Amino acid sequence: MSSTVISINRFWATILPTFGVGVGDRWRWFCRRGLAALWIVGTGLAIASLLLIQAPAQASVHIYPEPPNGVMERSLQTLRDESGQAWQLVLYKRVNAGQPVSLNLRLVGFPEVTRFDHSQPLAIDIGGGELWTAPDVTPTQFGANVGEYDLRPFLEQLDFAAPLHLQLPLEPDSAHPTRLLVPPFAVREWLDVTHWQP
Repeated sequence: MSSTVISINRFWATILPTFGVGVGDRWRWFCRRGLAALWIVGTGLAIASLLLIQAPAQASVHIYPEPPNGVMERSLQTLRDESGQAWQLVLYKRVNAGQPVSLNLRLVGFPEVTRFDHSQPLAIDIGGGELWTAPDVTPTQFGANVGEYDLRPFLEQLDFAAPLHLQLPLEPDSAHPTRLLVPPFAVREWLDVTHWQP
């Protein structure tokens, strides 16, 4: 026998008895331990992949009945502007007796800090120098920190989910930046709401 085989046999003869395994059982012991280790590693990788691989970020989409024959689908998202301030964006579509009634975007900023200028439209920059506007349709009972805009003409024309930059029509003394980025996943969801039929 070569000296290498003899030294390996000596290694096994010294190590295995400490685990309660005889020298003749070394292959069986190794297979059992190897398969157990392989099972543990495989299970660990499967669990890690379930925890680490997540679905893309989704907002909250809900459908609500509105008496007598109406239905509303709503997409609710919270986005942060360039300064880190949170904004709530609610896109909702109302359908009555199978016919679309409205498709509005409600923007909600921080109370007593944000004040919308309701005489101005919402400007929507889709890139490439293309700028759309959406008229203000904010109900009078809402506070100054809420703006609501008719997005139906714009979203019915939009056919791709690219990032949008909203130029918020805020009063000059408002503390927030006036631009808000809407990421593609949110625009895709808005398009789903736009084309939804009950």
